[in-house]
Parts: sequence; C-alpha cells; structure tokens
Amino acid sequence: FLLIRSTGSEGGPEGEEAMDLFFRLALLHFELWLLMRQAALVNTRTATPKMVDACMVMLTSVSKKAAELSDDGHDVSKVEKCMEVVRSHLLAEQGNRALAAGQRFQISKGPGAGDVVPQNSVAGSLRFPGGILPAAMEDVAAEDGLGAAKLRCNSNLGTLIPLPEGWCNN
Repeated sequence: FLLIRSTGSEGGPEGEEAMDLFFRLALLHFELWLLMRQAALVNTRTATPKMVDACMVMLTSVSKKAAELSDDGHDVSKVEKCMEVVRSHLLAEQGNRALAAGQRFQISKGPGAGDVVPQNSVAGSLRFPGGILPAAMEDVAAEDGLGAAKLRCNSNLGTLIPLPEGWCNN
C-alpha cells in the first residue's frame, strides 16, 4: 500500500493503474525469488537436465515479465543482473556435472603410468586390445581394378543416375 501511495503521490500512476503496476512488480519479484531459491539447490550432483530445464523455464518467465516492465519504462537492471548470475550458475553447474560424468569413464594410460583404473569399467578392469592384424592384401590391377569397380558401381546403383566423370577431384 505504501508503494502504491508513494507511486501515486510522485506523479506516477494512480488508482487501478498503480494497482496493476504493484501487482506486476510483486509478481516479478516473487518469481525471481522462486528462481533464485531453485537455482541455489542446483549443484554438480543435482544439475540434472530436468532440474536445469525447470530453472530455465522459470528464468524465461522472469525475463518476459522484466521485459514488459522495461518496455513500460521501469528500471529492471537489478533483476537483469540477478538473471545473469542465475543463468551463469546453472550453466556452470551443468558443465561441472558433464565433466564429472565424463571423468568417470576416463581410460588410464596403462600399467605403471600412475593412473587409477576406473571402478565402473565394463569388464571390471581395463585390458588393452590385443590381436594380430591380417596380412596386407596385394593390389590386383586386372579384373578387380578401378574400371571393374566402376562397372559394378553403376550396375548396383540401378535406377540412380551415375555421377558425371570428374565430380570428385580425388
């Protein structure tokens, strides 16, 4: 009531217009308080996509209300600063969560390298790949050459129009 009376006495809006302004300001500050309270609960452990999305929806709502008040000539710079802080906090915690999740699956550099083998590897412990590669095949320039490959390619394409010669400069 004091806000309304002081707004009306300074040559600002009066009566119903002042009540509308008061309601819009009160709603903006209430939603901002809810957003900041919710964002304070977000940390690396709780920054799930669902939690961050919920905060971003709340941030969108606050930003729309602040934009409407700004369009009407009201100073919302402090609200904007709070929204920037909240958004950067959400993105930082979301990044920290992604980094922590990625580090759980980091592969060690090998035995004796000083790295700890992650506990959640698929087989319970890491094994480096082993095996023997097959012997290299020799190039055959006769019936299996480039010309034969082009003929097989054209016949396998069926109804597709073959690419013109020189379409690729490789």
